[in-house]
Amino acid sequence: MTRPLVSIVMPTLNQAAFIARAIDSVLGQDYEPIELIVVDGQSTDGTLDILASYGDRLRYSSQKDRNLAEAINKGIRSTTGDIIHTLASDETLEQNAVSVMVDHFEGSSADVVAGQGFIIDEDDNVISPIDNGERITFEDVITLRKKMPLACTMFRRSVFERELFDEDFDVCTDFMFWISQFEKMNIVFVEDRIARWRRQENSWSVNPVLLKRTYDARLLAFDRYFPHHPEHRPLRAEGMAGACYDLAHGQVMAGWLLRGMLTMAKCFLARPKSTWCYHGGAIRQLAKYTLLRLVRSKRVSPQ
Repeated sequence: MTRPLVSIVMPTLNQAAFIARAIDSVLGQDYEPIELIVVDGQSTDGTLDILASYGDRLRYSSQKDRNLAEAINKGIRSTTGDIIHTLASDETLEQNAVSVMVDHFEGSSADVVAGQGFIIDEDDNVISPIDNGERITFEDVITLRKKMPLACTMFRRSVFERELFDEDFDVCTDFMFWISQFEKMNIVFVEDRIARWRRQENSWSVNPVLLKRTYDARLLAFDRYFPHHPEHRPLRAEGMAGACYDLAHGQVMAGWLLRGMLTMAKCFLARPKSTWCYHGGAIRQLAKYTLLRLVRSKRVSPQ
């Protein structure tokens, strides 16, 4: 039986430190046929030399992109597969990820198959699992209680024939896509671990300088979505609480302890019910972690 062609789109810009690991994880899959398309945004750090070293095992282009969304869309338009996956150039696939996901597609009428994964550090060490349980609801997506990394998700071609990623978003591209498309798609959630999402200093969700842009992009997504969906407007406060919590969490993890606590306090004062209902447990843990860090820092006396 002929199996469907799987197209994997990999956008990249100056990721020479990680891209070979990402490419090898795709080319090392136990599934055929796969086409790998790398969309480079004119890297200057040696990425192009790495891409050239793979010869005809992948296709790549190198042109200036407006942003990540445009790069992904370029790649999708050049694919020919029935199933499409997007993988960042600092992420990696589990060895049997493609075959597992195709099996789920073939056994269902799914538009999308979403799995689990791992968060890893710059040295490939596992920081924590990505466990979303048996399913994710639209409410989970809006409030950020659960997240659906694109690395752990595959799509039928028909999804992108209907709508591509919004190129007005240079960050949170996936968040805008999920809230606008979630209820239009038949999503099958599976327990299999599909990919490893890397937390590194240049990640939008980690770098303290970029965290505010991520927060602002989520608010823009709400401004785009809720006016056209009055049935979901009550969820806006919960979504705002989730965006605030993510900002605070990133600030604290980056060592901006007081700023993170202030963000959490403002969020709670503005939306006390929503904040506590959706993020109360996480806020208690984060507050405890922050206070311990503050106490420890005060105990360290200068030498």
